[in-house]
Amino acid sequence: MLPEKLLAYGVWDGAVLPSYLTDGDQAWIGRLWEEIDRFAGRRRGDLDEHLAAHETPDVARRARAGAQALLLRLVAGRVDAPADPTELRARVFASAAAAPREAVLAAVASQLGATAAQVERALYADLPEERIVVLPPDPPSPVALVRRYNLALAQGFLLRAERVWVDVAGDARSAIGHARARGLLCVATHARDRAGATIEISGPLSLFRRTTLYGRALASFLAPLAATVDWRLEADCVVHDRAVRFRASARDPLGSDRTPPARFDSAVERALFRDFRRLDSPWEIFRETEPLEAGRRLFFPDFTLVRGDDPSRRAYVEIVGFWTPEYLEAKRQTVRAMGSAAPLVLCVDARLGCGHGDFPGAEIVTFRRRVDPRAVLEALARMDGAALPQL
Repeated sequence: MLPEKLLAYGVWDGAVLPSYLTDGDQAWIGRLWEEIDRFAGRRRGDLDEHLAAHETPDVARRARAGAQALLLRLVAGRVDAPADPTELRARVFASAAAAPREAVLAAVASQLGATAAQVERALYADLPEERIVVLPPDPPSPVALVRRYNLALAQGFLLRAERVWVDVAGDARSAIGHARARGLLCVATHARDRAGATIEISGPLSLFRRTTLYGRALASFLAPLAATVDWRLEADCVVHDRAVRFRASARDPLGSDRTPPARFDSAVERALFRDFRRLDSPWEIFRETEPLEAGRRLFFPDFTLVRGDDPSRRAYVEIVGFWTPEYLEAKRQTVRAMGSAAPLVLCVDARLGCGHGDFPGAEIVTFRRRVDPRAVLEALARMDGAALPQL
């Protein structure tokens, strides 16, 4: 993900024109990596000084700066010292007032079985510029570097998004699963003009808090989306204080990620699944669920509950965490559209300040950090008109 200051783009009629790299850029970006590779085993400060003086003719300055920033993220730093530099500084500075510097360094070196010169070099070996450059064992190819840059450039715009729309052709289950696995506020509907779904996602600029965390989650969604066969995305963004429209699609040369979605969207869901299974209850809990239709909306509940003694009896559990007023209103409309055909328990973060009146037709269980599975069973019993089984 590139920060705003490194985004290379133009604007035409209010639309962003990202300056993606092409196959012709593989040569210079490959040479840039070779320059970094030369400094393996040397000080990071030496590498930074070299890159600052190194120029890439015929390459846009912002593109080179963005590519360099991405490549440097692949570089690790190793502390080269006979002992922890923090401990070394404490030893040397504690004795510095009572003896000459050379004597102190010699004494500490003798204790460590090192030389005075090694101790002196190691005093600040934990500073970023003093660390030793360590490169990945399997560096990416120039082709992969170009696509990595293009993906990071596109992600940079999503970090500045207010609202995002994604059209996915065919089975949209994987794309929706990746969105939900990142905790994104999304509403899915049937696509109007073809088989598939439209996913509307709230952007980080529409939230009131935790916008950086949410923005990174949204940007990371683009990598698995790019692995989808047919998709297109539009986003309303604010870049350098200017409102623009960003577009991307399966035709763009972006890097992709084919990893499957995480099984649970959050620690809250993981804990509820585990805690519910520990109860001696006639209800069984399942993570993977079929989408439910509420008008044109597709509703993907977090959990399906099935009665072990009567598999035809089902209920659904949904957890509401991240929110915007528009997202909560969409959730209310979905619950109303579902009606009583699908018993639904909404587990709502107490910080949202929502109550039963906000979601007519659904039972509300409020929680703070952790959902009590017994409260979910109590909600089911109220909907069932039956007594809660003894636990």
